[in-house]
Amino acid sequence: MLVLAILATLNGGLKAQSITDHYALLYSGMCFTFFEEDEGVSDQGVNAGVLFGYNITKQTVPLFLQFGGELIYEGTTEDDIEERLACLAVPVNLSYKLGHRKFNVEPYIGVNFRLNIHGNAKGKDDASKLDVDYFDSEVKARRFQFGANLGLNFNILNFTAGVRVNSDFTEYAKNTDSKVNRIMLTVGYTM
Repeated sequence: MLVLAILATLNGGLKAQSITDHYALLYSGMCFTFFEEDEGVSDQGVNAGVLFGYNITKQTVPLFLQFGGELIYEGTTEDDIEERLACLAVPVNLSYKLGHRKFNVEPYIGVNFRLNIHGNAKGKDDASKLDVDYFDSEVKARRFQFGANLGLNFNILNFTAGVRVNSDFTEYAKNTDSKVNRIMLTVGYTM
């Protein structure tokens, strides 16, 4: 509540009508994945999605509920082994717009529900061929994960650039320490 009061004070000179009631944000970008047990970036990939935002305070304070869908595809190739991951995510965020309609900064926090739809490793080493499905093997990857979102968007006219951090509460695989953390850099267009 204190943070909202401070942001409302900073934003006090703006008229309520200068921020929209609702919007749809189409975005895409790059993602960098860090598995808990690894050091450094494990995978790199792309993401694309849509977020819908609705002002939940009737324009007294530009506080928005965001929800949407996102497709994430990532992977890496190391020592002739290709690893690929794909998932569908449903972010649900609470955001605040500091500024006005033509230019604003939008911090947000929320949760992320993710369905892992593909995960495999293919290639060959010195002695044998490798073809591992992460869901049907000893890896025992989970189909569903749950985590947190923390991000910041910069909105100029209808264009957006943002950075977001996703951090999982649940493990990617049942038999290892494998929480997934992602940093996502996005660009988008607001309608």
